[in-house]
Amino acid sequence: MRRTAINDGKTQVGLSGALETLCGQGFGAKLYKILGVYLQSSCLISLFFSILISILWIFTEPILVLLHQKPEIAKLSAAYIQFLIPGLFAYGLLNNMLRFLQTQSIVAPLVLCSMVPLALHFGIAYLLVQRTSLAFVGAPLAASISLWISTLMLASYVLFNDKLKETWHGFSMEAFHHIFTTLKLAVPSAAMLRVLGFRVACVTGRAYAEFGNIDFVDCDVCKYRSNRVQSYIWPQRCCKDKNSNKLQTIWTKTSNSKQWGRRSQLLSNHRDENRNLLKNNFFIQPDTRVSNELGAGKIDRAKHAMGVTIKLSIVLALVVVIVLGFGHNIWAGFFSNSPVIIGHYASMTPFLLISIILDAIQGVFSGAARGCGWQHFAVFINLGMFYLIGMPIAVLLAFLAKLYAKGLWIGLICGLGCQTSGLLLLMFLRKWTQVELD
Repeated sequence: MRRTAINDGKTQVGLSGALETLCGQGFGAKLYKILGVYLQSSCLISLFFSILISILWIFTEPILVLLHQKPEIAKLSAAYIQFLIPGLFAYGLLNNMLRFLQTQSIVAPLVLCSMVPLALHFGIAYLLVQRTSLAFVGAPLAASISLWISTLMLASYVLFNDKLKETWHGFSMEAFHHIFTTLKLAVPSAAMLRVLGFRVACVTGRAYAEFGNIDFVDCDVCKYRSNRVQSYIWPQRCCKDKNSNKLQTIWTKTSNSKQWGRRSQLLSNHRDENRNLLKNNFFIQPDTRVSNELGAGKIDRAKHAMGVTIKLSIVLALVVVIVLGFGHNIWAGFFSNSPVIIGHYASMTPFLLISIILDAIQGVFSGAARGCGWQHFAVFINLGMFYLIGMPIAVLLAFLAKLYAKGLWIGLICGLGCQTSGLLLLMFLRKWTQVELD
């Protein structure tokens, strides 16, 4: 359920990607009035998709049962994810306003509207989870409340701040006339991010490739009863690992080495999430600068901005690679004292380092593609390279060559490398022009 919520969150982030092109180039072309219109169009699109996703979430329990999930797990998952539905709507609106301000190089309000809700979130989550009968479903409700606080704060800034009087002229029916124009860029933008979610899910599947079927052990310490749902949250399905501060599942009907492998796998999944965090937030993406320069008709400066960003991203990637490469044993030691687990973790580190470098370059090219309005080309490159090259290689190496987890990751690296090469060719072969702004 957590993975489903994250991937659907990526859909909302991706749908707002149309504004990186339209608002970015509109701001560069000094067509300030159109920015507010495109913002409203994008918000309407996000609300529509939020309704579709929320309908799917409402029927989570019967869907999971249909997929042969155990009824008690399906019930708990449905209870959890349905409390995230209000936050889903807020998240869509929030990302649109965020892109609207970013394309105008307005950053300070974004920081404030993130830090204040974050500080409040800790207290809200504690009260709902520990001091009410909601128990574990208080966590998603707290997340929804925090998202709405952030959304309302940012909306107040957009609606009432005099600095935006040129780009925001109030609500307009004209937004409905631009929905199709925005939708043509929003859908492929969302698909570009969904590819990342699919790749992470496939990396998570390395455990199944290496260790086969799983079962769980009984553990009384994990039988925490929820007053709200009246059933065990994790009944007989997890164990408190003495070497970790997290609840982790372990293998049964396997040797101790496979139990160690599972713990190593959990560390690897945590590492994958950190890699994606680096890609999306640490490595610099040139969306805004490229779109602003193209909107102003300065094609050479747009290309120069992309070149500078690539160089800077590679430098940052190399710094991260050096830190992780020489300190991977220390990093793994924060999670476990077992030398076997640390060894498993270290064996996967070279693949992580290669992925970080490729991610840094691919992220810049993807950002430049969004700035140019080439989302429809980029999504075909990403999907084609991943499914036609990366996945077949991963399956062959993992199962036929019996490289298991390493084979899967090698295949994913091949797909990522092909994606990067394809986007590089797109940058060189495609003519850089301004999109048609109504």
